[in-house]
Amino acid sequence: MYVDVSTTRDLAAKDKKQFSGLWGYGIPELSGHAADPLKEWGFDEKDVETSIVVGNYNARMTGEFDTDALTKAFEEKGYGASDVDGGTRFMKPGDDSTFQVSNSIRVGIHDKDGTGLGLGEPEKSLAGDRVYAAVADCLGDVYYASFYGKVERKGIILLAIGARLAADGTSTETICTVNSSEKAAQSTAIKLRGKTKDGEPYVGSKVTIRDGKTPTVSMTWKNSSEGRRRPGDNNKTLDLPGLLLLGRG
Repeated sequence: MYVDVSTTRDLAAKDKKQFSGLWGYGIPELSGHAADPLKEWGFDEKDVETSIVVGNYNARMTGEFDTDALTKAFEEKGYGASDVDGGTRFMKPGDDSTFQVSNSIRVGIHDKDGTGLGLGEPEKSLAGDRVYAAVADCLGDVYYASFYGKVERKGIILLAIGARLAADGTSTETICTVNSSEKAAQSTAIKLRGKTKDGEPYVGSKVTIRDGKTPTVSMTWKNSSEGRRRPGDNNKTLDLPGLLLLGRG
């Protein structure tokens, strides 16, 4: 999951009801684990610009961090510090979690899903993978996006949902899938179109198929304060991911 934290925070301040599904901003320490992240972890959401979450709680955040405050918070929790290229690593005996911090990046790794996260740029980027590149191109310039793994299910190789802003501030959300074949893409499109009929939550939304080496299917809908149409709601309901990847609904 990717979140432009500063943009999302501004949107939530203007319309709490519509953007409440994104509260937490991709910051694990804010999503129920700490009543006061500033006191418990030495930072809060105002310090964070962007967040990438891999798996459940592994996260790499960029922003402006007070390294003294971060260090104090970790030491009070029993973590010991050591130097790492670009900053400081914090670890604690008996705890599998590892943290790395600098004045512009904070990384938390809790399991093997987060092994590729670090203070430096990764050696390999998902942008070099044509499947991820196709989905990124389909989503466009987003302030929030969730990627549902690269594992083929029901003819879908990769599925992602992202939200973007129009010039007038209107938020729309798009689901994009890369499919294993043109036939699989047609099947995906039929399932999505079933959700656009009268009485369905995405009524009026347009489903598009892009042919090519990576047949891509997309559907875009206008966000609102209604259930299922708020940005991020699909992460909780699995409405569309469940339909396409698990055959539910």
